[in-house]
Amino acid sequence: MWPPDPLEVFVPDPAHLALLRRVVAEAASEWSVADVDTLVLVVQELASNGLDHGRGPVGVEAHPIADGRVAVEVRDTGAGRPRTGPVADDAERGRGLRLVDALAERWGVRPLPQGKAVWAVLDATRPPDRLPLALVA
Repeated sequence: MWPPDPLEVFVPDPAHLALLRRVVAEAASEWSVADVDTLVLVVQELASNGLDHGRGPVGVEAHPIADGRVAVEVRDTGAGRPRTGPVADDAERGRGLRLVDALAERWGVRPLPQGKAVWAVLDATRPPDRLPLALVA
């Protein structure tokens, strides 16, 4: 049946990120997504940002789009807009949205009555050719 039911996951705290990765990978396999790793990475980065910088637990929704793309949305109750910014070469954190920006076709933020939703659309038919060197260094 098309479209398949969306994946909806509630992530109460960072301890549940490993379970989120597993659930997303299983759903992606059921949807016949070719690039499971990129999808899992983008979902994890958005959920981590929601947990780190938002408020409260996050809600994650993902669903395939008919043309081989996958839409992802992460909701939290925090104010503010996520943004990319400069990151020191030796910084251990701060590259999550840069990864999302490099891997997703597009991403953005939409306000909610209480909080925000950060969304991304990925071409999940094949892995990206390469990541910018600054992201993997």
